Amino acid sequence: MPKNKVNNNIKLKSGGGIINDATDGLSVDATYAILAGENIDGATLPVPVFIPSTSQAEALLLTQGSSERQRNMYAAQWYANFFTLGLSDKLTKVTLRMQRYGSAAGNVNLAVYEVDGSNKPTGSALYTASLDSASIAPGGEADYDFIFTSANLTQSATYALVVSYPGGDYIGLKTNNTTRVNGWISTDSGSTWNNSPDAYFRIYGYQTGIVAGSVSKSEGDDPLRARFNGFATSLATAGNSINVKLYGVVTGFTGLTPGAKYYVQDTRGTIGTSAGSTSIIVGVAINSTSLYILQDFSKS
Repeated sequence: MPKNKVNNNIKLKSGGGIINDATDGLSVDATYAILAGENIDGATLPVPVFIPSTSQAEALLLTQGSSERQRNMYAAQWYANFFTLGLSDKLTKVTLRMQRYGSAAGNVNLAVYEVDGSNKPTGSALYTASLDSASIAPGGEADYDFIFTSANLTQSATYALVVSYPGGDYIGLKTNNTTRVNGWISTDSGSTWNNSPDAYFRIYGYQTGIVAGSVSKSEGDDPLRARFNGFATSLATAGNSINVKLYGVVTGFTGLTPGAKYYVQDTRGTIGTSAGSTSIIVGVAINSTSLYILQDFSKS
């Protein structure tokens, strides 16, 4: 007696029951086209992914220094703090506390630099933002925002924020009184740097690639990405459609150990036979190229 087909997908064995066998059993197409939240290459090897329910948005990531004392910015006298965004990679805004004096005119400039081995600014500015000093009140200190529109940084890398005012008179910048942790001062327009009390900086940003309803790569040591829903199996750039296998058997791997369980790794978008910082199982290897997807719904 031949096999019966239901909706051209589910095959029922003639002897009764179903099994997970493409030739004689259950055959379900579990691949869906979903927008990619970031660039993903699942064509070379399947990539573990998840589907966020919320998008990442601008948030206060870091506050450095305090508003204890005023330092004067003018001409060649610049100030800097070095910083690390941690898991975030998009810098959107930096707030400084300042006051204008005398006939100060022109822009106050804030720039992002790479740092040398001593965490001093080095090279050319990576990103810049400016504020017209005419918008800074002369009557007392206040907070002022510098907006960055395309400052893409590397997660957990260290950078420096350099603030300068090349105009006349001076701009007062609030800093720590004496505490020197992240601060630098230059009296020669950034050619050399010496330790200085930290400037009062509030740094805002977010992690890119996490968009509600789109597909993002899983990662064991990132609390925002320690989830798993399936495998991306095609190549796509952010905002374009990508194929995602949510359950069943996914093929296209190399070097799997048959019978071994696989987990999300701390290296983004990879799997291995030992758990990452967060234990998230993704499946069990059927052979060297195929894996049966397993879901831990507490991590999905």
